Amino acid sequence: ETIYNLAHNHDKIENLKSYGGFVVTSDQVVTSAVVEHFIAVHTLRDRNKGRATEDSGEVYRYDSLAAGQSFRGLIVCETDSDADWLGQFVQSGTELQIGGARSAGYGQVRWASVVENDQPETAFVDTASRELVITLLSDAIVRNEYGEYDPTAETLRSAIARRLGVELGQIGTVTGAFVGSTLIGGFNRKWGLPLPQTPALSMGSTLVLKDHHLTPDRIKSLIQWGVGERRFDGFGRIGVNLYTLTEYKKQQDQEESRKTNGTIEIYATLPDGISQRVLAQCVERDLVKTVNGIVQGAGKTDSLIAYPPKSSQVNNLRKVVQDVLRTNAQGEPDTKPLLDALKHIEERAGSRRQFEKARIARKPIIDWIRDTLSESQHWEVFIASSPNVESLLNKPGVSQESERQFYNLKLIDAVLARVAKKAQSKDGGEA
Repeated sequence: ETIYNLAHNHDKIENLKSYGGFVVTSDQVVTSAVVEHFIAVHTLRDRNKGRATEDSGEVYRYDSLAAGQSFRGLIVCETDSDADWLGQFVQSGTELQIGGARSAGYGQVRWASVVENDQPETAFVDTASRELVITLLSDAIVRNEYGEYDPTAETLRSAIARRLGVELGQIGTVTGAFVGSTLIGGFNRKWGLPLPQTPALSMGSTLVLKDHHLTPDRIKSLIQWGVGERRFDGFGRIGVNLYTLTEYKKQQDQEESRKTNGTIEIYATLPDGISQRVLAQCVERDLVKTVNGIVQGAGKTDSLIAYPPKSSQVNNLRKVVQDVLRTNAQGEPDTKPLLDALKHIEERAGSRRQFEKARIARKPIIDWIRDTLSESQHWEVFIASSPNVESLLNKPGVSQESERQFYNLKLIDAVLARVAKKAQSKDGGEA
């Protein structure tokens, strides 16, 4: 697929579609820089009771950057002394936490590589045609001559002239402009209040200037210090003559490439404690879907739980399952207590009659529990549901067999909870 650089006379090409997002160019090849996200579902709990209540509790989710990714940034210092002072905090290998929900395990990052140099963010390629193609590398907040925020090409041209301290005529004339606008907000940490939203030119906006009279030193100064307001926040970064070719070739979409190349190992570098919590969250979400599929038939009202035993009998069995999960939380679960409990039920005539009559998914309840303990069908569907799960299970020290048994025990407990709920409603109806 061909990507056309419209800054170089491709105005007459028809039926074009935009190509957005971050890209990396190498020679004539353009590669999309895809950012992975991880969505986790959480439950808001009452601070005093430690659980969700009717008055204080809701389900919410975090859409966070997935682990295992690398990002590169630039810190611009005006003097060498500023760079030396900052260098004591920004060192390769240093770990820190950023962003929200840090107490829940989010935001752990590491400075992988820190390099100090005097080079600008991007190189300037001079051309014999005295043409400048200015590309915004970040959003730019600019004002017009009346002091109003005005995200237009002419306002950007004027802002560049003011930034360099030259007459507007020295900037050249605009022969092409491809601009977009956005709204910029923020947060004042001192006052604890949001900043007012202001219109700005969006990153990627491009301005083509012809017949300029700027020296290379002025252009390099523009690249180094940027343009517009709030440059200390990273706004107003500029690249000049970044893309000199008229056509580029798009590399295979990375999302498709990942699908064909197998598992996305985005959790391979997570610390053990955090990876265990992430895996537990994935299990909990999958169990809700799996339990609904087991206890419901063709419709939500067509239950596959039939003739449940008394709720007290079911809850006693649930207690055994939960004891097994709790006792063996760090190792391979010992299911012998559960199997002994099932055998004890079969040896007692009164309990046996209740459990022989009860059905889960059209199976006798005891047979269903024994089959679920040993089967792998639901577990394999869970693993195949997401490459992220497989990545977590492939971490060193993780036993897939143990995790499978824990999954099956949690599945049994969740289904028995539905059985107990139905039995309780039946017991209440008979009373």
